[in-house]
Parts: sequence; structure tokens; C-alpha cells
Amino acid sequence: MAGSVVLLAGLLLGDDATAEEAIKKFRTSMRSPTPPARVAAVSELARELHEKTAKNLIPLLTADVPDVRAAAATGLGGFVDYKKLVVPPLLGALAGPNQKEAKVRAAIITSLGKLNDDTAVPNIYQAFRDDYISVAKAAVMATVSLRRKESIDQIIDL
Repeated sequence: MAGSVVLLAGLLLGDDATAEEAIKKFRTSMRSPTPPARVAAVSELARELHEKTAKNLIPLLTADVPDVRAAAATGLGGFVDYKKLVVPPLLGALAGPNQKEAKVRAAIITSLGKLNDDTAVPNIYQAFRDDYISVAKAAVMATVSLRRKESIDQIIDL
């Protein structure tokens, strides 16, 4: 039993070390003046599913250029094990600088669908009536991801 506890602790520390290394590489890459390089850095960091990496992605939801914000939103959609950490900032990012950025809002709605959190469902349904078709389409696809019985009524109403 003690051996398995040591092994588990080693795995957790390994995850921390891997996350720290990914964050270090991310911070270096984010110094690039070109948005595509920063988008690539965000996407790379989002592959490392860890609380520390999520905390580095969250501020990007409302900072930098829209492509970087959309990449951060898309990346956070994979953090299902940390949805209590990532869902509130995603919901908050629907407003503010992203209010007029359809690409970012669509990425946020898509990620909220993947995370399948009860608190996000009303926002997904509300996005059906967005002025931008890309956001409304993302909301419909997110609703499909939710796999909820009440979603059928929402789609019929639409």
C-alpha cells in the first residue's frame, strides 16, 4: 500500500513538473509579436490538462487579439476535470471585450457545450438567438453535446 501511495505521489509530481515545463514554454512563446504564434502557444498549452495551465489560459479570454481569445476559449473546452474552475470565467467572457466578437463567443459556447455544466445551459440556449449565425450555430451544436431531454424542446422552439 505504501508503494502505491509513493507511486501516486510521483505521478502527481510528474504532472506538476510537466505543467510547469509547458507553462515556461508558453510564456516564452507568448512574447512573439505575431498573433498566429501566440495562438499556437495557447493551443499547445491547452493540451496539458492541469489546474495550473488552466489558470494561465483563463486571463487570455479577455486579453490579447480575438484569435488568441478564441484559442483560449477553445482550449479550455477540454478541461472537463476542472470545469468548476473554467466555466465561470468562460461565462464571464461572453461579455466585455468579446461582446462584439462572434468568433470568440462561438468558441466559448462550443467549449461550454463540451464541459456540459448545468450553470452554462441557460447561456447556451440564449445564444440560439444571437445576431451572428456562427454563434447561433455553435449554440445548437453545443446543445447536441449536452444530450439533455429539455434540449429537444429548446431546438424545436428555435
